[in-house]
Amino acid sequence: MTTLGGMNPIHQFVSATVGFTLTLICFQGKVSNSSQPTVLSRLVAQQLAANNPVHPSFKSQLLDEQLALYLAYTATVGPPDILIVGSSRSLQGVDPTVLQAALVAQGYPQLRIYNFGINGATAQVIDFLLRRLLTPAQLPKLILWADGSRAFNSGRPDRTYEAISSSEGFVALMKGKRPKLPSVLSAVPECNRPNANATQSNISSWKQALKPSKSHRRLSLQCNEAAPSTAPLTQASEPPIVVPIAPPSPAASSPTKEEQAKVEPVKEAPAHTRKVPQPGIRIDANGFYAASAKFNSVLYYQKHPLVSGENDLDYRAFNLEGGQSTALSTLLTFLQKRQIPIVFVNLPLTKTYLDSTRLKYEKQFQTYLQRTATTTPLITIDLSQISSLQQNDYFTDPSHLNRYGAAAVSTQLATNAKIPWTQFRRVEEAGK
Repeated sequence: MTTLGGMNPIHQFVSATVGFTLTLICFQGKVSNSSQPTVLSRLVAQQLAANNPVHPSFKSQLLDEQLALYLAYTATVGPPDILIVGSSRSLQGVDPTVLQAALVAQGYPQLRIYNFGINGATAQVIDFLLRRLLTPAQLPKLILWADGSRAFNSGRPDRTYEAISSSEGFVALMKGKRPKLPSVLSAVPECNRPNANATQSNISSWKQALKPSKSHRRLSLQCNEAAPSTAPLTQASEPPIVVPIAPPSPAASSPTKEEQAKVEPVKEAPAHTRKVPQPGIRIDANGFYAASAKFNSVLYYQKHPLVSGENDLDYRAFNLEGGQSTALSTLLTFLQKRQIPIVFVNLPLTKTYLDSTRLKYEKQFQTYLQRTATTTPLITIDLSQISSLQQNDYFTDPSHLNRYGAAAVSTQLATNAKIPWTQFRRVEEAGK
C-alpha cells in the first residue's frame, strides 16, 4: 500500500482527518469549549495508541495507552482541573462523569476531570507519573489518589515500578526525551482551545465531520464495539478505547461459612507461575473503565481460587516503611511546592475480602494514614469499611468496584468537606 511521507495508512488517515477538522472548526469560528475532550482527542488517542506510539513503551500496556489519550486530552482542552490516579482499583473506582455531575449539582462549574489509573500502580508509580512523566503544564489543580494499602506495602516486590524503571521509555525519559504527539497533531490551533460557548450541536457536527471511512472502520473495529455509555455530560456518546491488559488479579478473599462449604480453599500460586488471561477492557474518553459485572461470591469462587489473607501476596511482608513511604514523602514535597492539593481516598472493600488477617493489616494502614495526615499536606479519606459502600452489587470482585460502586463513591466524594472543592467555586466567582 502506498504511503505518504513514510506514514502508515492509519497515520495518513488521522493526519488528514485532524487537519480537515481543525480547519473546519477554525473556519466556522466554533471552538471546543467543552470541559471534557471532544471526538478529536478520542480519535487521535485511539490511532496513536494502536499504531503510532507517542513514546517508547514503559512496559505497561495501560500506561502507554493512558499516556497517548492524556496527551490528546490536554492538547484539546488543556490539563484537567482534577486528576484521579491510582491502580486498577482507581481506574474503575472513581467515575469522572458522575463526579463532575455531582459537583455541578452543588453549584460548581463543569470541571475537567480525568482518571489516569494504571493497573498495579504503587506509591512509586504515582510519584513517577506526577513528578517525572507529566510536565508542570500537564498537572491538575487537584489530585485524587484513590487506592488502598497494597500501594504502600514496601515489603512486597513492586513489579509494576520495576518494569517501568527498566523500560525503554523510562531510559528515554531520563535522557530528556519527552512523550509528545506527532507534529501534525501536537500543535492544536488557538481556535481549538476551551472556551465557554461550545454546544452539543457543535460537537455533534464535528463528530459527523470526523466520521471515518468504511475502510478505517474495519481497521478500528475493536474500538467500536457496543459498550455501556459513559460519555461525559458535555459531549456526544462515543465508543471507549479498548485496552488489552491483564485484568486485576483475582482478589484474594475469604468467603462466608456458607460459601466455604461450596468451595475448596487453595493457596495462591507464586506470582511467576500464575497465568493471567488478556481480555480487552474499555476505557472512556476520561480514562475511566466502567465495569458492569456484579460480584456474586458463590459464582466467583467457583471460577477463582479462594485465598486467605495469610496467603495473599499483596500483603506479603507487610511493611508501611520503606520505598513506598519514601516515594510518598518525595511526591508530597513536590506537590506542596507547586500548591497542588492531594487527597488520598482509601477505597471500599467487601466484607468478604476483609478476613481477620486483612483486617489486621488494614487497621495498620488506617493508623498510617491518620499519622501521615497530621504531619504532611496529605488529606486522607477512609471509605474502606463504610457499610453502605460494601454491598456486593457495587463490586466486580471482592476488592474492585464496578461502575455502580464507582458512581456511589464519586457522589460521596463530591459532598466530602475535607476535599478542597471550594477553590473551584472561588475561581468561577472571581471570573464574573
